[in-house]
Amino acid sequence: MGWLIRLVLLGIGGAIIGVWAHAGGVTGVTSVAALLTSAGRLTGLLGAYLLLLQVLSLARLPFFEWVAGFDRLTVLHRINGKLCLSLILAHVALITAGYALMSKISIPAQLLLFLTGYHAMVAALIGTALLILVVVTSVVIVKRRLRYESWYAVHLLAYAAVLLTWFHQIPTGVVVFSNPAVAAFWTGLYVFTLQLVVIFRFLQPVVRSWLHQLRVAEVVQEGEGVVSIRIAGRHLEYLNVKAGQFF
Repeated sequence: MGWLIRLVLLGIGGAIIGVWAHAGGVTGVTSVAALLTSAGRLTGLLGAYLLLLQVLSLARLPFFEWVAGFDRLTVLHRINGKLCLSLILAHVALITAGYALMSKISIPAQLLLFLTGYHAMVAALIGTALLILVVVTSVVIVKRRLRYESWYAVHLLAYAAVLLTWFHQIPTGVVVFSNPAVAAFWTGLYVFTLQLVVIFRFLQPVVRSWLHQLRVAEVVQEGEGVVSIRIAGRHLEYLNVKAGQFF
């Protein structure tokens, strides 16, 4: 099953690159400005895809944990987060430089034009700032200075960042998303991601909590620094957990 999950994820990534290429990502490059703009579109698409994977990687999806255990997913989550932010920042820089060259205006002027004349660019800017905040607070030296509750609250802003950056993608990405089938494919990725997060990150824990009524029945001091915790509840035969599993 693990190889199938990897194949699906790589296939989606390949399809995204194919969509970019079909929209003139290679053939439409006739100048330096066009090259920068095309590279900006590709980094934006891949950055958005990695952002969805970032949200899903620690959403307790069972099929992700079949591919890699929770410990490996945590490492991949950290690496993917930095790569995702790098691609999104590269997207901003490349698109701005490309459009500025085509319009023969300065970079600051082009940024201002984006914010005032393009759909939902302010929302995208706020979303990008939130992503930067999430990544910065995940750096070990910073994370150690934060209370866990504060760090966790900041990480919840990633959901808001996904939502905010989404609003400008299809309206402003007319070159890539001009095909209705492509726009439906891209929208489907976001809707499917939302469904998985709602089901496995929110609904499943609530249902399990209600069904099993888990509680601490006993705490045993086995030795210095070693404690055993016995958990009791209802219908535990349906809990479907294994020895050694993160729980």
